[in-house]
Amino acid sequence: MIRNIALDRLKLILALMVVGIHGQVFIDVSPVSSWLTVNGLFRIAVPIFLLINGYFLAAIIDDPEARRRWFVRILSLYVIWMAIYAPMWMSQAGSMGKAVYFVAIGWLHLWYVIGLLCAGLLLVLTRRWGSRFVAVSALFLFLVGVAIQYAGIYDLVGGLAGTVADKFGAHRNFLFLAYPLLACGYLIRRHDWDGLINMQQAIWLTACGLVLLLVESGLIYWTAPETAAVDNYISVGLAAPAIFLMAKQIKIEGRFGKETSLLANGIYFIHPLLLVGMGINDAMTATAATVVTIALSTVVAWGMVKLSVIRKWLL
Repeated sequence: MIRNIALDRLKLILALMVVGIHGQVFIDVSPVSSWLTVNGLFRIAVPIFLLINGYFLAAIIDDPEARRRWFVRILSLYVIWMAIYAPMWMSQAGSMGKAVYFVAIGWLHLWYVIGLLCAGLLLVLTRRWGSRFVAVSALFLFLVGVAIQYAGIYDLVGGLAGTVADKFGAHRNFLFLAYPLLACGYLIRRHDWDGLINMQQAIWLTACGLVLLLVESGLIYWTAPETAAVDNYISVGLAAPAIFLMAKQIKIEGRFGKETSLLANGIYFIHPLLLVGMGINDAMTATAATVVTIALSTVVAWGMVKLSVIRKWLL
């Protein structure tokens, strides 16, 4: 079936960015280049995924049956993939408490799935108070997440609060990252905001957002006491919606949009099994491992797309 495949191609690019993040691409070539990509530009990937989900969730959120199917599908994906990765996260956990923590917030890339599920539940509730409440709550929670991230990066608080702020789960979760971006996508569709700007404006917003993201990530790299993974960039609040709106303006008709979208899902879900589980990251340099993982993940994911039973349950 012919459809506009611009968003499908964007999803594929974003999935490859996630592989780059986990592969620590360029770290063997240039630490600065690696930081500005792995902990800079590539960090727009999951926020845009969330925004896209919010945009399409808006079309069904008022239909109880369609909404139920959406939640069941997301929950099924989470349970199945957590089961597939159980040997990896259970061995990493080392204790029952840490294992429960992984189940609650998601292991590695699977935090996105449980975050999407819980953020969707929250959006179903908050939308009852109107779009203004959704927008204000999303902005407030987004800024809280940024504040927690920065408090951890720069050791702005001590004691228990400082220990908590240093944990990924304190800010990279359904409340402070997934819900704000999901709500943004929801509001864009609900109020046709994608029709308010043209391509030229979208390009300018995207350029500004990406420059700000690079500046923000660079400042952290050169000024933070210790460098660690960063997810809650304030500049993502501009860059992610801008890129989404720009992609919406692009018209590319094609027959394989659905397959491309599922391929992106497959690469996202399967790549840690190849990169970490098969030890590719230990067998070669980071950049080479990333390239090899992208190639193998694409082949495996395409096979998953073509097998209807696997496609139904795993993608």
